[in-house]
Amino acid sequence: MSKRQFPNIDILRFFAACLVMFYHLAVSSWAAAGVQSANILGGRASFPELLPYFWSGFVGVEIFFVISGFVISFSAERSEAFSFARSRVFRLYPAAWICSTISLVALIYANIAPPESYLKPYFHSLLLSPKYPWIDSVYWTLGIEISFYALIFLVLAVGFWEFKTTIAYVLGSVSAAYWICGYLVMPQFLASHLWSRPLELSLVPYGCYFALGMMLFFHAARGLTSREKIFCGVLAIGATIEIMFKAEHANRVFHSAQSNWVPVAIFVIFVALAASALTWQPERKLATCLRQLGLATYPLYLLHDNAGTVLMSWLLDNLTGYRFLALAVTMVACIATALLIALVLEPPIRGFLAALWRPRKSRGAVIQDG
Repeated sequence: MSKRQFPNIDILRFFAACLVMFYHLAVSSWAAAGVQSANILGGRASFPELLPYFWSGFVGVEIFFVISGFVISFSAERSEAFSFARSRVFRLYPAAWICSTISLVALIYANIAPPESYLKPYFHSLLLSPKYPWIDSVYWTLGIEISFYALIFLVLAVGFWEFKTTIAYVLGSVSAAYWICGYLVMPQFLASHLWSRPLELSLVPYGCYFALGMMLFFHAARGLTSREKIFCGVLAIGATIEIMFKAEHANRVFHSAQSNWVPVAIFVIFVALAASALTWQPERKLATCLRQLGLATYPLYLLHDNAGTVLMSWLLDNLTGYRFLALAVTMVACIATALLIALVLEPPIRGFLAALWRPRKSRGAVIQDG
């Protein structure tokens, strides 16, 4: 496959990040008692009017996993194990170092806990440790992403990437079977292990999403066979069950009674848009803008929750009675900061890392993905 760009993936990735941002800032920051952002906000404001619209924004994470399956498959297609690992390190760590430092400074400013209590979470975040605690709860997904990257690295290292379709089948089948069989036989186990860290890192709960992303890649590269289309349907069933369990959990946390099918519908729409617009190639300027938004997605995801809530709290203290204005300004500031990080602050760090870690000869160029 030639070195192509997929602008629809960039824009869908950005919208997914915005969905998660709305979920955290407009809903969980006040409706989820006990989470760090709620402690930061301290009851300064609530947005009950927005809860019916954004309570299901947690599904943006599942959309990220699908997009990751697509992008990582694209990257692995034209890279060796060494260059693949190098591209992942360059993509993940610079933004994490910058965003975790911003979050640390914001939390110290918020003064809701002793500064020394943030040292361990901060270093866990700098290292992208798979183990809690982190400077911001959003880092929980990165260990899962790294598990998937590690799987693809091992496949490349042993020269088995030519069996990528089989790998997608195994990964997706195990995950879909976990959800489908679990739903039919032991739903209580699924509910009680919804946030089991060992299970998450094993990719069992989320493998259906990464496999679905790999299938999207196969669809873009060569089209899907009838059997692969049926397999995508099985993956969709597993994903639906997982999202429904997450929706029930969210309703309990928010003391709401929203339809569990809403996040499922959002997920299906996003995946359908990704699949239907893979061949779309806009004119160069628009493609560049979309690419920049795509690159900003990762830092936006990392910094919007705690740092964003600290900013919103400060705005609420200084804009008394203008809660929606504070929310809007916070979201715009998070997006602007993410663009600054992706386009200005990250490149020099990547250049420094490139000087330290020089690549060996690769089979081809590796897409700078997210």
